[in-house]
Amino acid sequence: MDGASIRELRHSRGMTQEEFAAAVGTSRFMVNRWEAGVHRPNLESLKKIAQATGKPLGEIVEEVKK
Repeated sequence: MDGASIRELRHSRGMTQEEFAAAVGTSRFMVNRWEAGVHRPNLESLKKIAQATGKPLGEIVEEVKK
């Protein structure tokens, strides 16, 4: 899952970086780093992103493979 995909997913849920970070259990700084493409979320973070957004984990994992 690239940074643009994370940003788009967050925006589609109407969440700020701070709200998204709280839902995923990370910091706003890390969400910013993901969205900037500096870091990529690990599997545990991807699971939490799926839970927080209601998007199936399989779809998120497929995006990571791209």
